[in-house]
Amino acid sequence: MNNDAILGKWIDRVYRQLLHVNKTKIKEFDISPADYNYFLTIEEYPGCTQNFLAEKRMVDKGLVARVVKTYTEKGYIIKKQSLQKKSSYNLFLSDSGKQLVIDMRKAITTTENYLEEQDGSKNFVDLIDHLKRISMYLEQQNNNYE
Repeated sequence: MNNDAILGKWIDRVYRQLLHVNKTKIKEFDISPADYNYFLTIEEYPGCTQNFLAEKRMVDKGLVARVVKTYTEKGYIIKKQSLQKKSSYNLFLSDSGKQLVIDMRKAITTTENYLEEQDGSKNFVDLIDHLKRISMYLEQQNNNYE
């Protein structure tokens, strides 16, 4: 197989390039661009646990614990002891965490709007839809092997 025809190579490359572009755009924010997805997940699933975040983001639980600790100390994430399981914590965005998500979305949207304009709206939307379908297929395959 030709190295240029490897899907993961190009997805990884685009992801890293977007992180780099967004890093320069979001210097004013007090977070790493790579950590932004944790905020999006907590926003989408308020009250989720660190284990849920690790599974959803497909990362090590230790990494999630460090990320949550960092942003809890900065006041962006609130940990509340679970009523169901006393050794577990539910995660929520503080008001400043919610505002951070709003501000970062604005910064990141300008890059995505530019990409959409360059590629054409239909192509861009089709690409996103296709990547979603690939992701759902791979998630299903991973669940079948667990």
